[in-house]
Amino acid sequence: MSWRRLPRKGPIRSHRPTISIYKSGKIVWNKGTQDALGDPAFVDVLYDEETKRLGLRKAAQVGIEAFPVYKTTGQNTWGIYARSALQGIGIQVQQAYRRYATVKEGIAAISVAELMKEPSES
Repeated sequence: MSWRRLPRKGPIRSHRPTISIYKSGKIVWNKGTQDALGDPAFVDVLYDEETKRLGLRKAAQVGIEAFPVYKTTGQNTWGIYARSALQGIGIQVQQAYRRYATVKEGIAAISVAELMKEPSES
């Protein structure tokens, strides 16, 4: 009998910062993003209307506008529930949306332009 090694074809875990948005309104990110944000217990959700980018930043203080971060069970991901905030800026997610994040000045950001509701759909 001769054994032959099979190549790995599935996704390779990366620590490159990623942010995902789910139809349920959950925003989830990986360890790379969590580390880049400074391991926050609370985050601020930011939106740049000009560039249509959604950002996460470690909350400077815990308040009514800060989102509590949870760690997913059995995963190396963290997240928040932000359905109302996302709907408030016109984001509509039909299926899971995952993008690599850019991190600059303590803000991890992704483009959400393709998730924005068209004005005629209001």
